[in-house]
Amino acid sequence: MTELMVVVGIILILAALLFPVFVTAKAAAAKSVCVSNLHQASVAMQAYLNDYDDHFTPVNYEPGQPPDPTSDRTWVQLLLPYIRSFDIFRDPADTGRAPAGSSFNEDLVPSDTYARYYMASLKSDIGYNYIYLSPIYLENKEWVAMPVDSSDVTEPSRTLMYIDSVWARDSKGSPQGGGNWLVVPPCRLEVESGAVVDTFQVAPADDFFAAANGWSGDSSSPVIYGHAWPWHSNRFNVARVDGSIKSITPSDLSSGCQVQPQWQGYIVDPSSYIWAR
Repeated sequence: MTELMVVVGIILILAALLFPVFVTAKAAAAKSVCVSNLHQASVAMQAYLNDYDDHFTPVNYEPGQPPDPTSDRTWVQLLLPYIRSFDIFRDPADTGRAPAGSSFNEDLVPSDTYARYYMASLKSDIGYNYIYLSPIYLENKEWVAMPVDSSDVTEPSRTLMYIDSVWARDSKGSPQGGGNWLVVPPCRLEVESGAVVDTFQVAPADDFFAAANGWSGDSSSPVIYGHAWPWHSNRFNVARVDGSIKSITPSDLSSGCQVQPQWQGYIVDPSSYIWAR
């Protein structure tokens, strides 16, 4: 009996020593998969640019309208022909994702194999910096998608294109619902030569479509980082327009910007502000 207790004790001690190692290894593996996913999404976007006159994907075909899987297509779906599997839009570190298939549509459009991914694409763990790369403006009471030409991105090695994202958070602040296909920047205004400039290139805020009106100061809000979310040891994986991938901290994400609710803060250092193009 004594020998058995000694053996059990040794096993418990070894388990206690090895458990943190397993946790660290699992987190490292999840981060590696996420980086690979972002890389594949970046390559797919480059292929799309090559096929569509160097313009980024629109957010969707029917901006500002209620979701309609039978006629609409999201930017995620538009990249699927260039990607082997929809799985790249799922981050293994996403602990709040709904059960597999819960947001999956059966074939809604005959002969269109991508239609089924419409609802799932809205919960992509890869968020798109659409306000700067593919903004949606209100023209004559209709929402119009205006994807940017890649040549308009003056610093592709700095400008954020994709980032880890979150859909919502529960009452305890824990992530739930998966990711979010769209993310928003923390600031929009900048002072140039003494004049205030709107980097969103519109005047009133209601002239463009926004997934959220800036970042929230509420630490339990899903938009504390504009729907971006640090899934990997409190760090975000970011893909820039040039395809390079980097891991950054929450302070890096808002560098060069005075974060205020409702986009009231100013971009004070454009050279370190990674959202604007």
